[in-house]
Amino acid sequence: MIGHERPSPGIAILTVRHWRRLPHQPGQAVPVCTPRLPGRWRWLSPADAPRADGTVELHVRAVPAGAVSHRLVHEVRPGELIWLGPPGNTGLRLDPTGAGDLLLVAGGTGLAPLRALVEQVAAAPGGRRVTLVVGVRAFVDLYDAIALDKLQCRHDWLTIVPAFSDEPLRRGGRAG
Repeated sequence: MIGHERPSPGIAILTVRHWRRLPHQPGQAVPVCTPRLPGRWRWLSPADAPRADGTVELHVRAVPAGAVSHRLVHEVRPGELIWLGPPGNTGLRLDPTGAGDLLLVAGGTGLAPLRALVEQVAAAPGGRRVTLVVGVRAFVDLYDAIALDKLQCRHDWLTIVPAFSDEPLRRGGRAG
């Protein structure tokens, strides 16, 4: 692992470089294991389309009963080894014809595979418009706001809509 960020409490963004190129596609998931807990695996969806530098970004939320996720968020540090298994299909993929506009709705770290799909649209030719609704309880839970803002600034066909369920000071977002 080459990067470990904690953008909000209980969430980590891990950047890993596999010893060989990981043949994943946007929307897939990969099993992840740490030597701190050998034999225990957690499925995570990469938050990016395949990158030229071979790195993969994984978004992890520590959950109360999640031994692997807890260690990945709170204990593992850059330079440590983590194991990635072969990617598996989750049933989440874009229409191969590339036709039609997209409405994507994410909540929490479920944002990761949808952000990868947005990157896939960005790499493809065409005039496909994408609206990505990101549902969170409060502003602090919008953990990937900087990356989303950068994506939206780069692509005029992309609209990011934050939706807050419990944020009394919301500005520029939807409630619901």
